Formats: sequence, structure tokens, C-alpha cells
Amino acid sequence: NSTEEESELKKLKDLEKSVELMTTKLEDVNKELLRIQKGFLNKSLQAETLIKLDKRIKTTMEQFMKILEQIDSM
Repeated sequence: NSTEEESELKKLKDLEKSVELMTTKLEDVNKELLRIQKGFLNKSLQAETLIKLDKRIKTTMEQFMKILEQIDSM
């Protein structure tokens, strides 16, 4: 029973690290969006940058969903 608990705790810690990484990625996206809003990015590059940010957000959301599925299966 103790080894099973240790295994589950390790899984939770690994998931926590993954969530922290995802949080950092979203914070980076937020910083880039703020720079665009404040006009720090050339207008000609904004559309391309927003498309890339959209892709990064969708990828991050997908990773969060996988983490939730892992938590749910525990």
C-alpha cells in the first residue's frame, strides 16, 4: 500500500511540474499579447504573431486537457 501511495504521489508531483510549465507558457503568451496591445510590435507582423500565439494557446490547452485526464484516471 505504501509503494502504491508513493507512486501516486510521484505522479501528482510530475503533474504539478507539468502544470507549472504550462502556466509559464501561458504567462509568456500573455506578455506577448500585452506587447501587441501596447503597440510594441510592427503592425505588419501582428497578424502572423497572433496566428502563432493562437496555435501556442491551443497546444497548451490540449496539454492541460491531457493533464486533467491523467488526474481523472488516478
